[in-house]
Order: sequence, then structure tokens, then C-alpha cells
Amino acid sequence: SLLGGPPTGWRRPAAAEHLYDLFGIAVHHGTMQNGHYTAYIRRHASWFHCDDASVTPATPKAVRSCKAYLLFYIRKAVS
Repeated sequence: SLLGGPPTGWRRPAAAEHLYDLFGIAVHHGTMQNGHYTAYIRRHASWFHCDDASVTPATPKAVRSCKAYLLFYIRKAVS
């Protein structure tokens, strides 16, 4: 039951062995037949928007509100 505790047979998951940090996002603009790709990349604590030969600083709000096509993560071991 939801109020009486976990369901019968439920076990607490083992501690996580890895953490995943988002470091890149590919964004598709346009249609399936015609479009353009841009990317957001994170370097240290800062985000940047990459569009062909242009790289400009990006706000966290812009990154969160983009329409992501692919997400790129780096795996880190939990110590």
C-alpha cells in the first residue's frame, strides 16, 4: 500500500556506482527534410551555444528551454 510502506518484496536499490553529468546538447532546427543543427556545450560551470563558426555564452535558462535532439553525458565514478 502507498500509505503503509513499500510493497511486499520491495528492496532499497543499491547505492549508485556512477553519476552522470550533462556536458552537451545537440539541437535540431527545422524539419525532417530541411534543417540545421546547433549545440550547447558545458565547460566547467559555463554553457556555450555553438552555431557553425560562432560560439557564444549561453544562459542556463536558454539551455534548459532548448528542444534537445541528443544529450551527451560524462560518467563519473562515485567514491
